[in-house]
Amino acid sequence: MSEWIETTVGDVVARCYSGPSPTCDERNIRSEEEWGLLKTTAVTWAGWNEFAHKVPPRIYWSNKTIEVRPGDVVITKAGPRHRVGVVVDVPSTQPRLMVSGKMIGLTPKITTVLPRILAGVLATREPQKYLDQRTTGMAESQVNFTNEVLLSTPIRVPAMREQRRIAEILDTVDDAIHSTDRLIRKLELTKQGLLDDLLTRGLDERGELRDPDRHPGQFIRTAIGPLPAAWELLPVHRHFDAKLGKMLSPASKTGRQMFPYLANRNVQWDRLDLSDLDEMEFSGQEREKYQLEFGDVLVCEGGEVGRTAVWRNAMPNCYFQKAVHRLRSRGEILPEYFSAYMRFAASTGRFSHLSSQTSIAHLTAEKLAQLLVPTPSVGEQRSIVGLLMAASEQSAGCSAERDKLRVLKAGLMDDLLTGRVHVSSAEHAA
Repeated sequence: MSEWIETTVGDVVARCYSGPSPTCDERNIRSEEEWGLLKTTAVTWAGWNEFAHKVPPRIYWSNKTIEVRPGDVVITKAGPRHRVGVVVDVPSTQPRLMVSGKMIGLTPKITTVLPRILAGVLATREPQKYLDQRTTGMAESQVNFTNEVLLSTPIRVPAMREQRRIAEILDTVDDAIHSTDRLIRKLELTKQGLLDDLLTRGLDERGELRDPDRHPGQFIRTAIGPLPAAWELLPVHRHFDAKLGKMLSPASKTGRQMFPYLANRNVQWDRLDLSDLDEMEFSGQEREKYQLEFGDVLVCEGGEVGRTAVWRNAMPNCYFQKAVHRLRSRGEILPEYFSAYMRFAASTGRFSHLSSQTSIAHLTAEKLAQLLVPTPSVGEQRSIVGLLMAASEQSAGCSAERDKLRVLKAGLMDDLLTGRVHVSSAEHAA
């Protein structure tokens, strides 16, 4: 460790900058004139995402002092505690992207520290602990630290020769991660194509896709386009008993029992995020109305319209909030088939008529009840769902492999950037 330098962040950077947090248009920049303001989701432990930005009012454009440049390091400084202190290096980026007031940009002195080494060092235990202990805020959901705190953070960096060798090792792992990412993207495109075919052509008695060109008589024209003649086109209310979730209750009085519930944000496409459930009171009668049962379909009322997932969890006493529709099948449609159709409908713009002139679509109970669903026999639905699940499992396997590589990279970074493992040992292991 004799060649390592003990210093502070402020001593190894040439520029430290933060930006504004105005109300923005929720879209990416569309011209060479517009500028974008980064969202905190541009900065994740998985890496840099230049497309996570929005467009601020014109008055904020052209502020080059807070523009992110290739070779910079960006760290989040405000938000929920688990999202504060997340750090990435920026290997490349489109121009005209600015940091917001929820993050800090750093331009390293590259004669002293490489960008990816600075980002890696800031991600290690001691700097993270230093920042965490100096955050302020009234609630865990909104904490922050100042630019001055970041600049005063003590760090230890290796000599430049060692930095370059560490960077080369990490590049090897990054190449494997990027290769897996590309494969996942290809699999997702293949899955989308399969979804389109299965939800418009279906499978014949031999388990093969029907061919409208060779066998046009097997298809009929419907209100939503050509479909297999054997299918029915029925509104949601013919298939499901529907219920909109409970309105949020006032704050609970001390001592009253609280129960977990699903909100709009917990419903993702084809899956439920149960890692961040809120709680509220439910009376005995309400618990009968709003309790989830195995196989229930959950549909988002607002936001990304039609986002749908199926409750296949054994968690007892979980309920649903007003922003979520619960559909309970009467037995003629499989929950997973309906969820697949909703994803297909969203991807092909079939919910566009739900958008108001003010832009935000809203899936009311009445609109949901009247949505038309092309419905094959239950047996054909099972075959369609089976093929889609097989494609999903293949993609999930690649995602698991990518996650393992990310864990390996995190472990290597922690070992190499704290000096716990000498770089020559890591090169031998790689």
